[in-house]
Amino acid sequence: MKTSSSKWLCRAVALFLISLAGVIASPAAAGAQGASGPFAQPPGPNGFGTPGQLVFDGTAAFSLVKQTGGNTTFLLRPAVDYFIIPNITVGGVIGFSTESGRFATTTISLGVRAGVNFNLTDKFSLWPTAGFSFFHTDTSDGGPSSSHWAFNLFAPFLFHVAPHFFLGAGPFLDVGLSGGDHNLFGIQSLIGGWF
Repeated sequence: MKTSSSKWLCRAVALFLISLAGVIASPAAAGAQGASGPFAQPPGPNGFGTPGQLVFDGTAAFSLVKQTGGNTTFLLRPAVDYFIIPNITVGGVIGFSTESGRFATTTISLGVRAGVNFNLTDKFSLWPTAGFSFFHTDTSDGGPSSSHWAFNLFAPFLFHVAPHFFLGAGPFLDVGLSGGDHNLFGIQSLIGGWF
């Protein structure tokens, strides 16, 4: 069962990468021909997606689990992205998380990603990103250390609250590529700005 689900995830990742490569190649081809198409749209009315823009965003979380010892978890993942051509970004993410308890853990992560911005209205856009991350976890009280790689997908809908400021939320999927089964999925929110 575990093997078949891993094969399914690998196929889904391969299909997404092929699709993303086509999406990223489309603006270059459209620009070369002077044509416009769904992936060669100009930046939105709010300006988001203009080449040369720097985008800063991040997620943060804090939780307190009521159980023996009262574990707490803290997560911080800031990111920076750059629009290399209209609506196409490349960027990086750095993360830090810690969980208290008898076997407390501290995790550091580094990642790279690429994204495509789709302006839906003057206030809303969809900004899916895909990339790879490296995670290293240390455990206290003589616990083991571990490292693994993951493929990351995140597709937030952005609400451009004011010029140069947005809030967002959307589904994410992290597919473990090494170091055991580290597959995660869910809904994630973010806050960010650009200039």
